[in-house]
Amino acid sequence: MIRITKLLAARLLQLLLVLIVVSAMLIGSLRLLTPAVGYYRAELEQWASQLVQRPVRIGGLSASWQGLGPELVLSSVEIDVPGAAHNTLKLAEIRVNLAVLESLRKLTLKTRQVVLSRVSLLATRNPDGSFTIGGLDAFSGGSGSSAGLFALPSRIRLEESEITFDDRLAGTAPQQFRNVNAQLRNAGSRHQLEANLPFPGGGELELKADLRRDTGGAEGWRAVVYLKGREIALASLLRAGVVQGYTPAAGSLDLELWSDWSDGRFQRTQGRGEITRLLFRREAIWDTAAQELEVDRLGGSFLWTPQPGGWKLDVKDFAFVRNGSAWPGSDFSLSAHIGEDRGMQLLAGADFMRVEDVAAVAGMFLPQQPEIAQALQTIAPVGELHELRFEWFDNVERQTAWSLQGRFESLTTQPWKRVPGVQELEAHFWVSQDAGSLLLDSHSTVLHFPGLFRDPLELKSLRGQISWRRGEDGGWRLQTPDLAAVTKDIRTNTRLLLEIPGQKEKSAFMDLQTDFSDGLAINAHRYYPVGIMPDAVVAWLDRGIVDGRVISGSALVRGPLHDFPFHKTHNGVFEVFFHTDNMTIDYAPGWPRLTDVAAEVRFLQNGFEFEATRGAIFDSRLQQVKGGIADFHDAPFELQGSVQGALYNNLRLLRESPLAEEFALFTEGMDAEGEAVTQLGLTVPIRPDQQFKLDGTIGFSNNSLHLQKWQLPLTDIVGSLNFSHRDISAVGLKAKALGSDIVLDIESLPKPNKVTRITARTKSSSRQLALRFPELDFTPLQGESALTLHLDIPHRLASGQEAPSILISSDLTGMEIGLPAPFGKRADEARAFTLSADFPESRDSKVYIEYGPLLHLALSLETAAGRDKTFKRGALQLGGAPARLPADEGFEIGGKLKLLDLTAWSGLLQSQRGPQRSPPLNKLELDVERVTAGDFGLDHVSLSLVRKNGRLGGQLASRQAEGHIELPDDIQQTPVNVRLQRLSLHYAPDKQEKPQRGSSNVIDPTTLPAFDLKVERTEVNNQDYGQLALLSRRIPAGQQLQRFSLDAKQLQLTASGDWTQAGPERQHTRLQFTLATESLGKLLDDLGYQHYIDRAPAELECQV
Repeated sequence: MIRITKLLAARLLQLLLVLIVVSAMLIGSLRLLTPAVGYYRAELEQWASQLVQRPVRIGGLSASWQGLGPELVLSSVEIDVPGAAHNTLKLAEIRVNLAVLESLRKLTLKTRQVVLSRVSLLATRNPDGSFTIGGLDAFSGGSGSSAGLFALPSRIRLEESEITFDDRLAGTAPQQFRNVNAQLRNAGSRHQLEANLPFPGGGELELKADLRRDTGGAEGWRAVVYLKGREIALASLLRAGVVQGYTPAAGSLDLELWSDWSDGRFQRTQGRGEITRLLFRREAIWDTAAQELEVDRLGGSFLWTPQPGGWKLDVKDFAFVRNGSAWPGSDFSLSAHIGEDRGMQLLAGADFMRVEDVAAVAGMFLPQQPEIAQALQTIAPVGELHELRFEWFDNVERQTAWSLQGRFESLTTQPWKRVPGVQELEAHFWVSQDAGSLLLDSHSTVLHFPGLFRDPLELKSLRGQISWRRGEDGGWRLQTPDLAAVTKDIRTNTRLLLEIPGQKEKSAFMDLQTDFSDGLAINAHRYYPVGIMPDAVVAWLDRGIVDGRVISGSALVRGPLHDFPFHKTHNGVFEVFFHTDNMTIDYAPGWPRLTDVAAEVRFLQNGFEFEATRGAIFDSRLQQVKGGIADFHDAPFELQGSVQGALYNNLRLLRESPLAEEFALFTEGMDAEGEAVTQLGLTVPIRPDQQFKLDGTIGFSNNSLHLQKWQLPLTDIVGSLNFSHRDISAVGLKAKALGSDIVLDIESLPKPNKVTRITARTKSSSRQLALRFPELDFTPLQGESALTLHLDIPHRLASGQEAPSILISSDLTGMEIGLPAPFGKRADEARAFTLSADFPESRDSKVYIEYGPLLHLALSLETAAGRDKTFKRGALQLGGAPARLPADEGFEIGGKLKLLDLTAWSGLLQSQRGPQRSPPLNKLELDVERVTAGDFGLDHVSLSLVRKNGRLGGQLASRQAEGHIELPDDIQQTPVNVRLQRLSLHYAPDKQEKPQRGSSNVIDPTTLPAFDLKVERTEVNNQDYGQLALLSRRIPAGQQLQRFSLDAKQLQLTASGDWTQAGPERQHTRLQFTLATESLGKLLDDLGYQHYIDRAPAELECQV
């Protein structure tokens, strides 16, 4: 036995040595043959194509020895895959490690490890729940055995690869993962997968799975999956949308879950997840606009389990943060069931939710219910929900039903349609798409009824039940049998039934009764149902009742609102009745209020009336005042009564009411004294098509008015002044003004611009005129004359260019005017005179004077703050033509005269040159048939002077002289410059008259200016005497002749001297001269003297 054993051991040792030698030879041969593998690429392509029964193309082939076995490296491998999304499977590089010993043992090619590098694979979840990877399920070889090149090795690795996951069961878009590194371990029917997947858009997934195949069918596998995600971008994860039209535009997911699968389907999934910075977007669908929802954070622990026909999700410690506001930890449950008709039912329950967050989420998922979605957006609810249960159903016909019940606290909503807005409301509720109810028991609640009450109702307490239901016609029925409310202003009990039909053409029906008491009138407008009242009623109540106390009252509305206030159809009732005290009533905009009114007020159907038992207006007492509106739709507000009190208060009605538009200027600056009674009949429109009317009378009984602007006091006024909303009138008012009796008529003139004209008839003296118009000089006037005064005061509705104006007219009988001919007149002589002037506030006043056909004067008086008006511009037109004011500052004279006596006018002309009294004379255009100055005269004189460079200069033309004249501004110091081309004089010694003492023809030398006169050609009695020169200067007593010369062939004359005023009627002349002539006799003959001397050359030196 021992021998046999030794023999067997020796044989085995020999065999082992042989095997080692053979193996070494074989391995060595293989090492030697390995580099030559590349020469067999074509054969390998053919062999691989036969194995996989698919065309295979290998771009490159190389081999090397790695450890105990060779490694084949196939590059750029392409395998045709019919039926795949892409017809060719492309593999960048495949490294295959062969198991040599196992291949020798089983006499077939076996792989130890396959490494796929930079591979693009498609992992598909099929509609039946099975998985396939890039068509590899078809690559098991033609015989279906595991001997093919691609039979699964014990380990498969992916390096820097790309995987596309196509979930056809869920119907989502394929998801791509790049730079994937994974490892699959295979041990028969068990497969273990570990993978790290960088997630597109950010984040990373860690996946571990343990899969076991129990049968060969598609559902014959089970698995345990562990998945952990960190900062996964939801926009990439769910880019295809959770539901059609919904996508997460932003957000980050942290997730850790464990999932159990059996027969290819999941059994349960549990874990914890958290989403931060979620932005959920809904596309514009079902004719609704796109919408977004932002959530700061949401998450919790969850358990997701399948249910028959659906699934169930339970969440514990749910956290929800939106707009910086976090929920307290809460639990909720959500289940879904899909019926055989593909309709979906959702059930949800929660122990806590915030109303505003629920509304925001619900609004995102109600595109088929735009009315509800719009309601949620408009209502903007805020508050807390407790014990909440929600049910939602949507079938395949898109019919949706839902219901919500629970309890809310601190609920605040905005009004929506006829649904009231609330604030701090507490109630139990049940609501669906067709009905609802509220059981109210709230404190410190605010209600805002849209379209019903004017202001939110602040309630100290609110108790009652409100219910509503949708009718078969699509309308709504809302009712409350007893709604008790207490406010800080009033206590009310309200019963309400409101039926709103679904058809717009049908009227809503209301049955409302509200009783109120102990109210403040200033807040009464809060409790009127203004939404069902005419706008005119609302406007009048809101403005008319200003303050006071409402003792008690009641409001009743019953009937179809379309016929409100039922005055035409008589199929309903509207009535508001209340007692008031200490009321202030603003019955019309702009009109003086009625104050301290005690009255009874009643609104019935379409009308309103009140009767005041006490009250005041402008501190005057109301007497027997009644008012009302007969029909709110077509009747105005009417007020009748009388006012007794101070005249000043009664006149305020003209200046502190809408009448001010017409009559404020009339009463401006008017002070009044005494008592008066004013009768009033007032019609105030409440609609645009109505007309305002006013009839009033102010009775004067020895009252006084002081017109401050006109400095005109009127006393002892007796008579009546009638006024309407457009006119003022009075006939035969008697008064006293400026010491004279005066009779006044007042009327409103419509054309051309509306004015109120006061016509006064009286007698006035020159003294009174000077007092009234101090800026004008009335010195030449003496006596008194009857005159008529028209004072026109424009209405404020007239043109903005209008200003108060005055017109005084008289024939001047009884008035003496001491002016030179032709302007003077005797007291018994009649001559037409008018003075007109306007008095604008912001412009210069214009004064126009017409004096018969002789003189027209136009003056502009500048308005200076705090000073009298100053004469700045003026024009004097002689001979009948109208005077026109010049554009520039100064005075102009023009026209025609038959006679101008310079001696008589010299004093007046000299005085108008005073620098403090008048502006400069800028222009003189005058035609005079005869100009005289003592014995000197010119005929057919035409004078045209214009101011230039500080001097008034121009041409003089007449029968006797022509040339240039220049008048200086300072005529007191500077001489008048005269340059004549010719001067023709006629001298008749026998016809010269000696001036009489006191005669008006005597020239006062003190009134004359100095002269600088030069004449090129001088003629006396048609004889040429050559050039003439004269230079004088003013002296205190008169004139000094500095030089006089006359140079002709027959005469040379020089002279100097003085001409002075020695006393009131005495003048003194001193003259010294030298004379040289060739023939004194001829000179005397030429001058018109009698012939006494022949020839006689002479030289004379004389002093006279």
